[in-house]
Amino acid sequence: MSLDLHKLLNRNPVEVDLGHVEDQLSNSVVLITGAGGSIGSELARQILQMRPKKLLLLDHSEFNLYNIDLELRELTSLSEIISILGDIKDKASLQAIFEKFRPQYIYHAAAYKHVHLVERNPFTAIINNVLGTKHLIDCALNFGVNSFVMVSTDKAVNPISVMGATKRVCEMLITHAAEKSGDRYCSVRFGNVLGSSGSLIPLLEKQILSGGPITITHPEMMRYFMLIEEAVRLVLKAGEISSPGDVNILKMGEPVKVVEMAKKVLQQFGKSEEDVPIVFTQVRPGEKLFEELYLIGDEAPTEHQDILVLPRKNISEESIEVIQRMIGLALKKDEEALVLLKYLSADEPYSLVVNPRAGNSSVTMFRRELQAEG
Repeated sequence: MSLDLHKLLNRNPVEVDLGHVEDQLSNSVVLITGAGGSIGSELARQILQMRPKKLLLLDHSEFNLYNIDLELRELTSLSEIISILGDIKDKASLQAIFEKFRPQYIYHAAAYKHVHLVERNPFTAIINNVLGTKHLIDCALNFGVNSFVMVSTDKAVNPISVMGATKRVCEMLITHAAEKSGDRYCSVRFGNVLGSSGSLIPLLEKQILSGGPITITHPEMMRYFMLIEEAVRLVLKAGEISSPGDVNILKMGEPVKVVEMAKKVLQQFGKSEEDVPIVFTQVRPGEKLFEELYLIGDEAPTEHQDILVLPRKNISEESIEVIQRMIGLALKKDEEALVLLKYLSADEPYSLVVNPRAGNSSVTMFRRELQAEG
């Protein structure tokens, strides 16, 4: 059976006028990274309807790239679709792509996103998410793109996970690129997308079809949810209306208890908790009970009622140097990279002090104001 995701959402989908976006992208060269993923492939579908001159699909998964390439070629012959099997960590390949195709608009959706896997592979996540984003930004700056939109996450707010921390650092890189160029580089944060690969809904479906149990980490776990189509429409709109360096936030309604979402899915399958029991396990490393899209009071409205923007913070050259150092340490699998990641992604200002009793590999973090008092 096919789930009715609109009923699960329990609200009307967001309406977005993309007329100006279509004017921008029509007859332009557009690059989508992570094009075979859930967000990237939906970006590709919607952008293809706007008749770009060339649509560049970049992904490191041959299987995912094959699927979206096959799907899109059946939809239209008006745009040239160019599928590129490649990796954002490979800067030489990225430079060759920019040199050959000269993309004007970039939608950056490539990232390692699964919290528990990233927690177990933190150095790989830093290299993929942060270094890959930096390579892409460097190429975009060198070739002078019109616009660069990065897909971010609510987990970048007060991050306790490696994934969220890497995305917060990527937001910093985007803002710094905008400060350097004056061009429209922006980030867009949103929460969980219903039905995306590896997300809650496919997992619930699998557990229900196998007879259960449904496993949820905590009875009070809450998340924001959005349909993938509306999330992508808002990403496209944010790219149009944002100012250079903005971190945009998609309003996602009220958060929903994960256990209540599970019960709704059960109902659509015509089953009850007697048929398929719900079991609570434990909160995994890097998980929060409640996700935040922003720190309350920081947000400001934009011209679209469902898109907010955070006040822009200047990113210092010192921070960029620390990011560079963190990447170098991650490439060597040095634990200090993780300390620097935490320092960089903290919403409160911190400074680093080496603990002399523990040696250089151990770094103690202090709030600057507390250190000043000492």
